[in-house]
Amino acid sequence: MTSHVAPDLNPTALALTSELASIEAAIELVASGRVTRVALAGLRLVEVLLPEAERYAGRRRVRVRPLWPMGDGPVDLVIEAEPQRA
Repeated sequence: MTSHVAPDLNPTALALTSELASIEAAIELVASGRVTRVALAGLRLVEVLLPEAERYAGRRRVRVRPLWPMGDGPVDLVIEAEPQRA
């Protein structure tokens, strides 16, 4: 899920790259089995990144769950291991 946004001085591109890297790292951490859940707080670009994050997480057998605020504002994202099937 590596970002193809070229880092430049554009603040939006830098924020996209940063948030995507954080989401990717959290997915990998949960997928590794070292933790069962990671929460990322205060993300501002979840609406743009969520579809790609969900596809990537699905391939890694991890769930991504946004916690939408009541109004406008940053979104928290919970990345968690899928429940084991019996």
